[in-house]
Amino acid sequence: MRTRIRPIFASSLALGLTLSGCSTTPRARRDESLRVSQTLQEENNRLKDIVFNLRARNDDLVERSVDDAHKLRAAVDVNQRLERSIIAYQEDRERLAKAYDDLKRKIVQTATGSGTPAAMLDRFQTPALARPEIAFDRAFGSLSIPMKALFETGTTRLKPNADELLTPIAEALAETSTARAPLDILVVGRGTSSAVIRTSLPIGSDRFDPPLAPNRAAAVRDRLVALSGVDPTRFGVAAFDVPEPIDDAARESLNRIEVRVRVEDDPNRAGNR
Repeated sequence: MRTRIRPIFASSLALGLTLSGCSTTPRARRDESLRVSQTLQEENNRLKDIVFNLRARNDDLVERSVDDAHKLRAAVDVNQRLERSIIAYQEDRERLAKAYDDLKRKIVQTATGSGTPAAMLDRFQTPALARPEIAFDRAFGSLSIPMKALFETGTTRLKPNADELLTPIAEALAETSTARAPLDILVVGRGTSSAVIRTSLPIGSDRFDPPLAPNRAAAVRDRLVALSGVDPTRFGVAAFDVPEPIDDAARESLNRIEVRVRVEDDPNRAGNR
């Protein structure tokens, strides 16, 4: 009887242990599954946060790119307007430069006689070739004679030998006037004067005499009219005085008589009398 009980007890004990092991194993797996599920849920939430942040950054970048595109378009428009303005400015500058060159050329032609035909300039240059005292400027169409070669010192009286210088010029003027009627002749007196004039001093004292240049130019004009026989109305007189320089060489270069000749395109237009 006892012998039969022992195997049954042993079998029961083994079965109980087996059942106990079966109930312990699923709980551990369930706990592990819960931990894994919780970890996955946390990771999923973290990934969601990352996705949300990336989406927000993407939206911000898209908005910035749109703003940058608008700014770029505005910058392109401004650049195009500036380019058009620069082109217009360059065109205006070229047009003004051309107009300035044309005006300067007309002024030079009017004031200097550069429009005078070459043959007349050659004829007018002849006195300068014959006399070293006479200088000729072809660009200005003018003959230049030092004052001291023509006038007595401090006066408007021509020297006795002044005709030796003025006669060749008068002959050239006569030939030029015969060849071309609308001729203008300008006699210019250039002189120096003191930069300061004290009104309390009487005329003729302390070197403060009235300028000689205008009267000397008129004297040369009258002598050229007499020697050339050219119509006096073809002559004009001008004078320029500048402050007296300290350098003697500069003073001599400033004190001179110029005879300019030019051809009037329109004989009916009044010249500079």
